[in-house]
Amino acid sequence: MLVLLIKNIYDSTFLSLWTLYCHSTLYFVEATLVRSFQKLFNCFICFLISMSQQENLFEDGLEQHPLGRIIIGNLAMLIWFTLGTLACWYFYPIFGLVYLVVALILVYVVLRKLVCVNCYYFDKWCGIGWGKLSALMFKKGNLEKFPTSIGLKLAPATYGLLMIVPLILLIVSIIQGFSWYKIIVLVLLLIISLYNGRLGRKVLCSQCKMNVICPGSTVKKKKE
Repeated sequence: MLVLLIKNIYDSTFLSLWTLYCHSTLYFVEATLVRSFQKLFNCFICFLISMSQQENLFEDGLEQHPLGRIIIGNLAMLIWFTLGTLACWYFYPIFGLVYLVVALILVYVVLRKLVCVNCYYFDKWCGIGWGKLSALMFKKGNLEKFPTSIGLKLAPATYGLLMIVPLILLIVSIIQGFSWYKIIVLVLLLIISLYNGRLGRKVLCSQCKMNVICPGSTVKKKKE
């Protein structure tokens, strides 16, 4: 009787363990299949979104902009900020320092977060290299959000103020005390502002893949 009892206990225990093992294995297989299906489905959705986004891009736009153009674009921006700083400095030295710090933070950090993370050129060499710069600081956003991003609304006001404020302060400074150095800075500031605001942008926009959907583009291209 004892042997039979032990055998029954062994059989029932083994059967329970085997049943548990089978259920666990089946659950693991099912969970693995579900996860695999989910990953495939997500990849398929991402592919469809990517294809949809590609349709809204300018096909003849440059995938990577030339390094020479990127260097020229950044030099033009730095010259602009330098002249703006001098203009504010002539009015009051502390204003020059404030202008420089604010300009660098707004242009190279804030707008890169608000604009570039949703751009096609994120982590790529765009016309001024800001796609690479933004990738060093922030995570990639969503291309579909680019046309409605708040950065595109703030950018014109930001650049406008960075141009107008030093001009006004410099003109006031010239009225207070005439100097040919101030006149030279004023002329150069007007020239570089015109280049950055119109001429330089027009060249960049004409070869940018985003000019179809970018509200700030100076050259609108129709989708092919």
